[in-house]
Amino acid sequence: MCPKPWLPHVDGAGVPCDCALVVVLPAHAHSERIEAEHLLERSRTWRLPDTRGASSGSGVRTLAQPSTLKPDSVTLPGLDREQALQTLDELHEILGAFYVGGAADPVRELLSEEVEWHVPGHSPIAGDYYGSEEVMAYFAKRRDLARSTFRMHPQDTLVGTEHVGVLTDGTALIAGVEHAWTTLGPHRIYGGRITACWLLPLDPIAFDSIWSQARE
Repeated sequence: MCPKPWLPHVDGAGVPCDCALVVVLPAHAHSERIEAEHLLERSRTWRLPDTRGASSGSGVRTLAQPSTLKPDSVTLPGLDREQALQTLDELHEILGAFYVGGAADPVRELLSEEVEWHVPGHSPIAGDYYGSEEVMAYFAKRRDLARSTFRMHPQDTLVGTEHVGVLTDGTALIAGVEHAWTTLGPHRIYGGRITACWLLPLDPIAFDSIWSQARE
C-alpha cells in the first residue's frame, strides 16, 4: 500500500499515488517544504462543489482524480525532466503574459487537447476543467476576475517520476484590495505539453475567500 495515496498519480491498480516525488528545495525553503508536506496530507479531505452534476450523495465531492487515464494508458514513458521543466517555465512565462492581456494561442499550444485542471474550493474559479477549451476559459475567467492584475511568481521546483510542480506566489488586485497567496501546482507533462494540473493552495480557506470576492 502506497504511504501517500493522496498525491496526483495513478498506479497500476488505479490507486492515486506518487511515491517517488522528490522535493528539490534550497536550504532556506525548509519551512515551505514542511508546509507543502502538510498541505498534501490535508488535500485528502478537500471537497469541491458538485458543479458538473456528478454528486456523491452529499452534494459535494472530493478533489478529482484524472478522468482521462485508462487501464491501458496508466504506464507512461519515463518523464523527460529537462523537457518538462522547460515546458513548465514556458507555461509560466506565456500564461503570465496572457493574464495581463497577451495572446491566447501560445498558451493553447502548450496544452494537450485532453488537458485537465483541478481547482478546489467554492469560489468562482473553483471546479474541474476538462479539455483545452474549458481550461482556456478558466484562465480567461481568472484574468477577467482580477481585471488583468493577476501575477505569478514561481519559487521552488518539485520533481517526480511523472509530475513536475512548482511553489508559486500569486498576487492580484481583487475588489480594490491587493491579495497574495501561495500554491503548489503538480503538473503532468508529456511530449512537451501540459496534460493535467492540480492547483493546491497552501492556505485553501484564504485562497477560496480571496477569489470569492471577485465578481465579473
